[in-house]
Amino acid sequence: MQTEKTVKLLGDWSLGRGALYQRLAEAFKVAIKHRLIGEGDSLPSERQLAIALSISRSTVIKAYRQLKDENWAASRRGSATRINTLKANEIAAIKTTTAARIARPALYEQFDGDAFELIDFSVSSPAMPVQLTETIQAAVSQLGGDRMYYPLGLPELREAVAVYLTAQGVSTNSEQILITTGAQQAISLISEFYLERGDRVVIENPTYFGALDAFRQREAKLVTFEQTGEGIALDSFERAVKAASPRFVYLTAACQNPTGYVIKKAERVVIKQICEQTGTPLISDETLIDLILPPNKGRTLADSDESGNTIVLGSLSKVVWAGLRIGWIRAAENVISQLSERKIVADLGSSLISQAVALDIFPHLETIKAERRQELSAKRDVLSVLLKTNLPEWQWQTPQGGFFLWITIPEGDAKAFSQLAQRHGVAVTPGASMSVYNSHKRNLRMTFSLDLESLESGIQRLASAWSRYQPS
Repeated sequence: MQTEKTVKLLGDWSLGRGALYQRLAEAFKVAIKHRLIGEGDSLPSERQLAIALSISRSTVIKAYRQLKDENWAASRRGSATRINTLKANEIAAIKTTTAARIARPALYEQFDGDAFELIDFSVSSPAMPVQLTETIQAAVSQLGGDRMYYPLGLPELREAVAVYLTAQGVSTNSEQILITTGAQQAISLISEFYLERGDRVVIENPTYFGALDAFRQREAKLVTFEQTGEGIALDSFERAVKAASPRFVYLTAACQNPTGYVIKKAERVVIKQICEQTGTPLISDETLIDLILPPNKGRTLADSDESGNTIVLGSLSKVVWAGLRIGWIRAAENVISQLSERKIVADLGSSLISQAVALDIFPHLETIKAERRQELSAKRDVLSVLLKTNLPEWQWQTPQGGFFLWITIPEGDAKAFSQLAQRHGVAVTPGASMSVYNSHKRNLRMTFSLDLESLESGIQRLASAWSRYQPS
């Protein structure tokens, strides 16, 4: 493989943690996992890569040695270092997306051999509101003999979403709305529209794993700025945007996943100014914006968006019900027109039944939102008390909204611990799966949307697992 091409595929490899050679080795692993470097590919010579990266040859030698020791690469005397075919095949056999790991078997074996039901803190799936049953029945009867597909969405629903966003401070007409099958499809359509292999995206770190999966599927190069849960490093954001010249910026305005952070007004102003000055589209994922605790309007990144530079993604799946796969994209009319072409290829249009249900929900949405916020606020406080009582050494910032606590364990590796926790019948999301560079290895994401009995039992199981965990 050419040295210049290898350097591009490694990306901003030096921004990680650990010794320099470890960061370099880790960057190679990431490229291999995402199949940017394939089985049997030869790596540049130690000398050539050292010159290209402006580092010492000994650093490259150590990095290559680590890859060989861990079976990522192999070499014979006098020949080039090559990617290990067996390792590459092993990776190919594994499901590559984090989102695909949502589906898990319901039963696990405890150490004593007894089977039990998994308590899953890794996925947030709000229960269906009681009033939705009647709404579904009414919506089906209203459709009658309608035979249309409506690729952009039911006209009445597009209008309802436009009215809703306008009331939230984002002046919108129905021609600026594309209805999607959940926000995940919205992210995928945006990715297909903007990205070719090697294009850059500026993104928060950590961030929503579904977005990472979508961008990696397009083989984009991800450039990060840090999201600490306490604020956005605006100087880091500005450097990333101006240095990378990205195809777009992706971030969440409210209830950031996984930290629960709600963006401040001063941050909104600076972020929008930088994007507008550089002509960089700003993708604002606002699927959790209705779950700010307590509610607070004006946190959207699309307010006063006269340039049409900001694209908003929204959804009913998080505030109403996960089974209601209705999301939307709010963008300039010409962008919606081009996105609709990709929507037609994807599915010809989202389910008419789901859209009819969503249309009937909008008049009751404020009531549903208030009930959901009240429920989540109480459960967030319950989980916090349970953790403080049973796992006092764990740390987290109280989230300003959303579904999750972003926890830091005092030692060890969160991924290794999550595997042990699973054997105790509880699932948590390790921070590395929500990280661009496989960082945040001491973080866990945990939902507090479970019922109270599951919260209590789950924490007891986690505490038991933690008492047996032996950090390497």
